[in-house]
Amino acid sequence: MKTRHFPWSHTLSACLLACAAVAACLLGAAILSGCEFTSTTGGSETTNGLTGRIQDGEGKPIAHAPVVLVPADFMPVPGKDTRTPVATRTDANGRYRFSTVAAGTYDLESRDSTRGLKAWLPGLRIDADQTSALTVDGTLKVTGTLKIPFAGRHLPENAILFVPGSSFAISIVGKLDDKGFLTVSGLPEGDYPVLMAYFPDTSDGAPIAVAEAFHITSGDTARPSAFAAWAHSRTLRFDLGANGADVATAASSRGSAGNAGYPLLVRLRAPEFDFSQARSGGEDIRFARADGALLPFQIERWDAAAGEAIAWIRLDDPKSGPDSLLVYWGRKDARDLGEAARVFDTAQGLRAAWHLGESAQAAAGGYRDATLSAWHASATPSPAVGAAASAVVGLGKGFAESDTGQMSAPLPAAWGGNAAFTITFWMKFSMSSKRIGVLALGEESPLRGFHFLVRPDTTAQFGPWDSTPDAEPSAQQNHFSLAPYLGTWAHVATVYDPRSQLLRTWINGALAAENTLASLDLHPGAGIRFGHAIHKGISGPGEANLEGALDEVRVYGRALDAAEIKLDYATQRQDAAIVEWH
Repeated sequence: MKTRHFPWSHTLSACLLACAAVAACLLGAAILSGCEFTSTTGGSETTNGLTGRIQDGEGKPIAHAPVVLVPADFMPVPGKDTRTPVATRTDANGRYRFSTVAAGTYDLESRDSTRGLKAWLPGLRIDADQTSALTVDGTLKVTGTLKIPFAGRHLPENAILFVPGSSFAISIVGKLDDKGFLTVSGLPEGDYPVLMAYFPDTSDGAPIAVAEAFHITSGDTARPSAFAAWAHSRTLRFDLGANGADVATAASSRGSAGNAGYPLLVRLRAPEFDFSQARSGGEDIRFARADGALLPFQIERWDAAAGEAIAWIRLDDPKSGPDSLLVYWGRKDARDLGEAARVFDTAQGLRAAWHLGESAQAAAGGYRDATLSAWHASATPSPAVGAAASAVVGLGKGFAESDTGQMSAPLPAAWGGNAAFTITFWMKFSMSSKRIGVLALGEESPLRGFHFLVRPDTTAQFGPWDSTPDAEPSAQQNHFSLAPYLGTWAHVATVYDPRSQLLRTWINGALAAENTLASLDLHPGAGIRFGHAIHKGISGPGEANLEGALDEVRVYGRALDAAEIKLDYATQRQDAAIVEWH
C-alpha cells in the first residue's frame, strides 16, 4: 500500500474541557496516576491508519517505546473527559502502527523513560476517506524546561497546568519559587501555542492561559512572557524617597522584623490610564518587576466611571532612588488575582490593616482586615455610623457626632500585655465642645487600655487610661496641639516601645511628642473601637463621637521607627509625587 509522510506540525486546536489519566505514564506528570493504555497493535493497515518509526537522535530505533495518540482537543484533567487516548508500543525495529483511527486531528507522543527522552508531534490530520495511511516518524530528544513568571502564586494550590492536545498536566504544588516563577521540566521539544491552568474549585470550570506562543528547545530553558495575551502595558516609574523618606533605613527595619516587603500605593487616574481598555472591575490588571516576575497586589478601589483606581503592590526590595515596575491590562477573560494578605504581610509585624473604604452595602459584611489576622470590624447596630467618605487613599470611613452605634473589631487574647505596638491612621476632624473619641483599644481601666482623644482646645491626648483627673492630660500620655490640622487630613503614628520605655507620636511624619511610659498591661478583651465616644457622661468636658473620618488604620505588633513612619506618610499622602507613567 502506498504511504505518505506527514511533516511535523506545531499547531494546536482550541482547548475543550476534557480529561484523562494518561499524562503521568507518558510524560511523568506530577499529579496523574493509574494510567491504562488502549493497545492498537496488530491487524491490517487501513487507509486512514497511522504508522511510523521512533528513533533517537543518532537514528537508532527505540524498541518497545510507548506511543500515544491524543485528540487535539484533549484536556488532561481528571474527571473532565469520557475519551481515552489510544496507545501502542514500538516493535524491535522501532516501528509502531495504529490500525483503525477515527477521523480527526491528533497529537502523537512517545518517550524513552530510561534515558529521559520524549517527543510530541501535534497537528496530525486523519481523514475518513483518505486514500493512504499517514506515516509519521518521530525522534526522541532530551526534554526542555519552561520557566515563567506565574500568576498562580496567587491561586489555589490545587490548580492544574496542562497543554491542550497533549497528555501533559501537573499540579502547581512545589513548582513555584519565592519570586513567583513557575518551573516546569520534562517538556518535549516543540512549539506550544498555550499553557493553560484549570481550577477545580471554580463553578464555571473555564481554564485560563498562563503562557502563550513559546518554544521548547531540547536541553534548554524557555522563559516566555506571561503577558503575551494582554493588550496593553506601560512602565510605571516611582521614587519612594522623592518626598524625603529614608528608604534604606526603613527597608532595613522591615527586614530585621522578618520581611523587607513594602506595600507601594499606586493611583490610576483617567485620562493617563484608559479605564475603557480594562475589565469593569480591574480583574485583568497585573503588576510585574522588570524581569517579568509577578508582584502580589490588592485593588482597594476601582471606579471606572470616576476614572480612579487604588492599588497596593508588594515590593520585596524597596530602593532608595528611581525604580520601576510593569503594568499590564486588557484581557477580557482574566480573573482577579489580587491577594491582600501577601501585600499586607504579618511577617512584617503587621497585625491588622483596615482600608475602611467599604460602601454601605459592602459594610453590612464587615470592614475587612487586609491581613491574615482577619480582625474584621463591624458596626452595631447596623447601620449605625457614617457612610464612606472621600479620603487620602480612595475612600475612608465617615463618622458623625450624632452616630448612635459603635464600630469595633476584635483583638485576640494573646495580643497585649507590655509588648511593643504601633498604631497608624489618617484622621480628619472638626472641633467640638467635648473631647472627641478617635480610637480606643483594650479595657477602660488604668494602663489596661489605650485611647486617642482630641480635647476642646485641640490638644491631642494619646496614651493609656489612668487615674489622672480628667481636667488634665496624663503625664503618661502624649499631648500636643492639633490646631494646625483642624479640618484637614493628618497621618498619625503612635509607638510604644517597652525596651526604651518611650511612647512617641508622629504627625505627618514628624515627631510631635515623646513621653516616658514604664510599662503597660494592655488587655485586648474590649477590642479596638473606631471614631466614637467611650464615656459620653464623663466628668469635665464630656466626650463626643468623632465628627470627621478615618482612613488606613493599621496595628503592628512591633515598634516602627521614624524612617518607616515617614516612608508611609511620604508615599501615601495625596500630593505624593512619586509615580510617573511612561
